[in-house]
Amino acid sequence: MSQHLTRFALLVHPDGDFAVIDWPADTNVVPFAAKYVDARTVEPVDLPDLTMWVDGEGIMTRQPLNEPATRLCASLQPIYQGYHGRALFTGGVDHQGITQALTEERLLALIEQYLLCLDAQIPKQRAARD
Repeated sequence: MSQHLTRFALLVHPDGDFAVIDWPADTNVVPFAAKYVDARTVEPVDLPDLTMWVDGEGIMTRQPLNEPATRLCASLQPIYQGYHGRALFTGGVDHQGITQALTEERLLALIEQYLLCLDAQIPKQRAARD
């Protein structure tokens, strides 16, 4: 059995587009998050078993409200503000305080929850036609 696990992060844009990002081994999370959030400074938002990384200066630099990411956060825990600019979702932190990647299973569950927060219609499996 292979020891290699595929690891991911989920990038959510203010317009609702999202992208699955590959998480390289030995990732230093702060520069990784800053690259994808496109920010000079990034701030972690702790969520249950997840971390959302956002532009630490998003409001001051007049980044657009990221309503999709804000709604996803609100589905996970009470929130007290809206989040601006791009948002990068990663796994939570381990017992050493190191941010983890999303597993494929967690990524797929997060995408499904994201789509449900947006009231997107998720297609159901169709019966085969003869």
